[in-house]
Amino acid sequence: MKVLVKINNQSAKEKIEKKDNPFSMKKNVLNIELVYLSYYLFKSEIKIKDETIIQHICVDCLSGEHAFIKMKKIESTEISEEKYEKDLSETKAITIAKKVIKESLLLEKGKGINLEKILVTCQGMIKYPYWIGYFNRKSGVDFEVIDAVNGKKQGAKMKPVFIRLIMQ
Repeated sequence: MKVLVKINNQSAKEKIEKKDNPFSMKKNVLNIELVYLSYYLFKSEIKIKDETIIQHICVDCLSGEHAFIKMKKIESTEISEEKYEKDLSETKAITIAKKVIKESLLLEKGKGINLEKILVTCQGMIKYPYWIGYFNRKSGVDFEVIDAVNGKKQGAKMKPVFIRLIMQ
């Protein structure tokens, strides 16, 4: 499954070039490219007392970074012959997903939560789009990444993931 792009390259370029604060330098984007990051898509069913919570979580196939998603908001196309870059096994990704779900529940509901069961099932793979804009810095070339669906800048936590993606 390939998630559809909603932010065009010009909008992404403008977001990258925009000053983050009054003291930052304006960035001149030299080149911008659309890349797709492969994710495992999991559906989790969490049983707490007599309540069942259903959540969807994605774990990227390169480094194990994760995000909770709302499936109703994602528009995608079906793809069959796409290659998914995987450095992370599905088993390891499930372990990461369960750990993240437990941490999230503890944070949200508190230590006294009566967690009965977490069932995580793989729904398949998705390719999620990002715009990568390259610009000059004093010491060379740098880049910033914009989510091609919602237009948000990706932070420092995701930068190593994109470096690995670019280097493939």
